[in-house]
Amino acid sequence: MKKNLKKLLSTSLVFLGLLSFGVSPETVLASDTKEYEVNNMEELKEIIYNLNSELQEDYSNEKNEDLRSDELEKLISETNPDILKDYTEKINDEIKDIINNAEGLECIVNTNDVTSSTQTFELSDGGIVEITQTISPLDNKNINARTFYPWGDNEYEVDYRVKHTLYPDTHLCLVTTFDVNKQNIECTSSSTKGTSTVFPVTVTKSSKVYKSKASKKDEYIGAQGDYTVTVGGYDGIGFVSMDYTIKSKIKLNYIGTSGAEVKASYSAQ
Repeated sequence: MKKNLKKLLSTSLVFLGLLSFGVSPETVLASDTKEYEVNNMEELKEIIYNLNSELQEDYSNEKNEDLRSDELEKLISETNPDILKDYTEKINDEIKDIINNAEGLECIVNTNDVTSSTQTFELSDGGIVEITQTISPLDNKNINARTFYPWGDNEYEVDYRVKHTLYPDTHLCLVTTFDVNKQNIECTSSSTKGTSTVFPVTVTKSSKVYKSKASKKDEYIGAQGDYTVTVGGYDGIGFVSMDYTIKSKIKLNYIGTSGAEVKASYSAQ
């Protein structure tokens, strides 16, 4: 199937190359006599809805990962590329709307060493988007219900997980590491650790610290992760690509004699 997918992607690239040299779409299409099994949006939506339903029912079974990948390759090879591209862009827009509407969600921190908060959203075709935030003291010190951080290093992680036929178990993660000391809170590093997906979806990613120190009330530190998700692609080339950005924001409330109270949140676009 991978061989067929590469052949299909190669055909798509030739098509785009010919268009760039002024060859009409009719001429290009006339040279491609391939007949597709799926040729309209409603038919594709029904297939994906059914696959998404099966995926949610059997998601805990890791053995299904290869099967889901095979199903996606088969779907790509049997669907008219224009229909698939339009549908994928529609779902991408829906995912972005969900992420943007969830902006500002805050972690609820209790007395556990590691605390997580998750929101789950359902897409119109049965796919799922989960947004999880986790706060972890790296030195295993407890943190109380008012997000009070003792001296030392801590991690704040945001994880967007997409459970969908077109994006089998895709994770976009941003990890912000910060230090609490007597003078300030300092963002010491960032990473995209945990970001992953399943072939034939690819993701390229990078991260950076955009504000490193905060020493006064309401000042903040933060990091940024940038991601490009490509469906049915190789080396960033595929049917459709979508860019995402995640930003963390860790605001200082006060610094006391033994630690600092902060509020962690995120935004996305």
